[in-house]
Amino acid sequence: MKKLLITALIIIQTGWVLAQTYPTIYVRHQNAKLYQQPACRAEVISLLQLTDQVQLVRKFNERWLIVKVNGQPGYVERWNVTKKQSRQKNKPSSNLPLIVVEQKN
Repeated sequence: MKKLLITALIIIQTGWVLAQTYPTIYVRHQNAKLYQQPACRAEVISLLQLTDQVQLVRKFNERWLIVKVNGQPGYVERWNVTKKQSRQKNKPSSNLPLIVVEQKN
């Protein structure tokens, strides 16, 4: 009976761990940096957009968070993320107005 109870508890705990999901957070600013290591001089893996869904894995220290973006782990500075998605929209450069300036000689 004890073996059955212990086995059931292990199965339940394993299922809970495997089913655990990471909370989604968002970047505060366009082109926030995702670093390979927790240092500003570390290699930048990618630039994050306002609409990117970032999964919080855990807090590394007071300054850095370990996150996943599209399955890729990395580090972001804590103050670059928020729980709420920004109301700003990414503006593709193709939609920006083109200003032509003629130079007179």
